[in-house]
Amino acid sequence: LNQAERSYLHEDIARALEAMYGAEVGTVAVLLAWHYTEAGLLTPARTYLRLAGKQAAASAAHALAADYFSQALALTGEAEGELRFDLLLAREETYYLGGQREAQRADLAVLETLAATLAGPRRQSDAALRGARYEVRIVSDYARGVAAAQQALAAAESAGDVVRQAAARRWWGEALWRQGEYAAAQAQLGTAVSQARQAGDVQMEAEALRHLGIATLYCGDLPTAISLYQEALALSRQIGDRGGESSNLSNLGGAMIVQGSYEQARRYLEEGLQVARRVGWRESEAYILGNLASVALNLGDYPQTELYATQELQLSQELELRRLEADALTTLGRAHLHDFAGESRFP
Repeated sequence: LNQAERSYLHEDIARALEAMYGAEVGTVAVLLAWHYTEAGLLTPARTYLRLAGKQAAASAAHALAADYFSQALALTGEAEGELRFDLLLAREETYYLGGQREAQRADLAVLETLAATLAGPRRQSDAALRGARYEVRIVSDYARGVAAAQQALAAAESAGDVVRQAAARRWWGEALWRQGEYAAAQAQLGTAVSQARQAGDVQMEAEALRHLGIATLYCGDLPTAISLYQEALALSRQIGDRGGESSNLSNLGGAMIVQGSYEQARRYLEEGLQVARRVGWRESEAYILGNLASVALNLGDYPQTELYATQELQLSQELELRRLEADALTTLGRAHLHDFAGESRFP
């Protein structure tokens, strides 16, 4: 067949597949994307590549998801800024979850540049929110994280977008508690909870509640912190947010460590570790490994402490999580010290 005949045949097959699968067409998204690409019909090809990317991301196949989003971007012209922005947001998320920091940084830079050229403040807010997440969770530059969150908040307020306002306050609050400003963090996170409820954003409500619990714990109110974690966990499970479930189980485990209930802590953390690994959230896995190392250290099980802390160290180095790397090294040092000299001499 010549090129024109092949193109028409690919289009015919794609149309037939859509008719055959109907509402279940998503199950053949990859095949449809290929047929439409070969047919030279880029709009439906991008639609199915984007769907395939979302499906791969939902299955924690982060590298595969990024590949589909990249293919869709390759079919999207520079003039189609809004679509490019959405595809970049989706790909940056896969890079974040998969720990591909160099690629993530490149997408963040493009998102920031593109947001400045698009009409409306919502895009500027989106780009600033991703920047805040990177500064707070990856780089641990909390001053820059606060600045990015404030930028996102100002843009969201300009747009009258309550959902994005809640998200900005959520990242602002986390940046604050991480640098020890617990009361200020509680104020931002409390407002984030209220705004998320107002907007009906259950996932953001759960996230804000969890971080409000952390700030509350650092203020010395352990019972209220545990109650906030449990509320956030119930919301995460209600909407099927496995990443949120993993994080809340990790925080509940941490609260049990503070309470001295080490076996209960272990149960929460082991459950959270299974969830984190199932959804491929390696950052949450690193946090939970650190908490499990802390449980083992408090129980005097130094070989188990070293095992968990070594895993945390390897994962945090791979993901460029410097704060967790420092935490793992500190825990390893404490375990070796106790194992060598005994706790009675070196409390």
